[in-house]
Amino acid sequence: MGWTVATDEALRNIVTTGVANSEEAHDLTVKFDVTGLEPDTTYYYFFQVGDESSPVGRTRTLPEGGEDPRFAMYSYAK
Repeated sequence: MGWTVATDEALRNIVTTGVANSEEAHDLTVKFDVTGLEPDTTYYYFFQVGDESSPVGRTRTLPEGGEDPRFAMYSYAK
């Protein structure tokens, strides 16, 4: 499974990408720890497995302060 995070909905300004494999021992769940994001910033993301791609999602990191600028997401594959 590949993933991409960008600052624009068209995913042209890519901030980071990654690849991971799911395992049955972990219920075919994959965790991505995306770091290096700017606080109080909107990001767009999507996942790709083989020829299949998810819709583009949107999230925003927390304002600058006590927490690291991270985000969480949930995706269900049919």
